[in-house]
Amino acid sequence: MRIKKLLASVVGACALAFATPGAQAGPLAVNAGWIGDITFGLGSPSLGSDWTFDLPYGGTFSIVDGFLPDDAYTVTDTATLAVVATTAVSLLPYAWTAPSDPLADPYWDDPDFGRMQIVLAPGSYSFSIAAVADILFPAGFYVRVDAPVVPAPAALLLFGAGLAGLVAARRLNRA
Repeated sequence: MRIKKLLASVVGACALAFATPGAQAGPLAVNAGWIGDITFGLGSPSLGSDWTFDLPYGGTFSIVDGFLPDDAYTVTDTATLAVVATTAVSLLPYAWTAPSDPLADPYWDDPDFGRMQIVLAPGSYSFSIAAVADILFPAGFYVRVDAPVVPAPAALLLFGAGLAGLVAARRLNRA
């Protein structure tokens, strides 16, 4: 019975790696929802590392274990080689409104799976993700980057023109 469970776990991790779009190094789309990735050994970078993305207005980077409970991952800034954070088993609230994923969201809600969310300032980022604790390899997880939706410059211009019109109308009424 235990061998069947291990075999099912390996097959599941491989399916996660190869069936989920985005499990290759490169840019991570902001506000696009969860992207699956996989790692094959302790300390070795995931298949999708390095994850690169730009946040002109800041945002959040989220990661959740998506395979077996009790796996842990580190997120490393590839520019400085500093460990940014390590996943932990704790419940975190949702901080995104972008598309969700019926496969990944349940892992986020399950208290047995490690998760982490990093609040980031505006800038360009490149993260590498590696497993630091795992029951069985390969190990799968999901990542996402979310940023606030900022109004288009034309909308701000329209708002400014309306505000200027109100000021002008008030001055005309005083005269």
